[in-house]
Amino acid sequence: ILIGDSNTEPLDKSLLLKNMVDTHQHDGPQLLCVAGFRGVIKVIDTVQQMLYMTLSGHGADIYDLKFSSTDSSLCISASKDESVRLWNVTSGTCVGIFAGHEGHRDSVLSVAWHPLGNAIASASMDNTVKLWSLKEGTNVYSALQASHGMTAKEWNVSTKTAPTGLFFKTASEQVPYFSSNKIHLNYVDCVQFLGDSLILSKSVNDCIVLWKPNLVLPVIHGRQSHTIPSNDVIALWEFHIKHCQVWFIRFDTNANGNLLAVGNQKGQIKVWDMDRVGNAQEENGFPLLKHATCDSTIRMVSFSPDGKSLVATCDDATVWKWDAKFD
Repeated sequence: ILIGDSNTEPLDKSLLLKNMVDTHQHDGPQLLCVAGFRGVIKVIDTVQQMLYMTLSGHGADIYDLKFSSTDSSLCISASKDESVRLWNVTSGTCVGIFAGHEGHRDSVLSVAWHPLGNAIASASMDNTVKLWSLKEGTNVYSALQASHGMTAKEWNVSTKTAPTGLFFKTASEQVPYFSSNKIHLNYVDCVQFLGDSLILSKSVNDCIVLWKPNLVLPVIHGRQSHTIPSNDVIALWEFHIKHCQVWFIRFDTNANGNLLAVGNQKGQIKVWDMDRVGNAQEENGFPLLKHATCDSTIRMVSFSPDGKSLVATCDDATVWKWDAKFD
């Protein structure tokens, strides 16, 4: 489940922090997206308390949904059908499909937006992390601009046609600009950009990895040198946690990107100070967040926009809220 807004202001590109949408700045409907086993995304207007639209296209379970932080009319979804889809929830269009020749070969478990909104990351049961471009010049970028040219009234969601009778042309992207299975040896169930060029990803081996994609490699021929595309990675740090060996446990960072949190199978939450990466005391981090009656697997954690609270959801259908205490 995720919440967004149909109208938003552009992100200041000088800030590469995880932007949190301030709903007070918008006058469009406050939208809630829900998806799961049926492979259908229900978009709900939380103000009118009614179904806004239904987005169909995936052929199997949907495992993740993320609104863009730079344009909250855009949403990406990850599915068991091995694809990632980009949606415009204002016009009800499927803007792009990321799958095919060099796409994932198993269920896609997690997706994430680049802070500037010009790329997305996807992680899968095929042990890979892939990066897809949305920059100007790509087919998806052109389709994205076309989708913004329509409004919900102009676009017939039920027949997926415009008043002229022309079908919206969904873009297809089969080749990511980066792909690697060198970070993890098992399912990758959570991925997130950290700033402009770093990535956090997690598998089922009690570890979150901070790494950087090495997009080009230098090649020297005699006195001449040039670069070639690369799928190598530069591993920077590993964050270890105990009792986290089942898939579908999601980590989160706060808006400033300096706190990292993840739950485990014992109902505990581990929090790290990212500013202390490399410090000899880093492994100790903060004390574990735990409670005597919270003993179920924590599937997901999420920081509040101000970073002062942390919410956790558990397998026993409970939701826990932790507040920072300042002396």
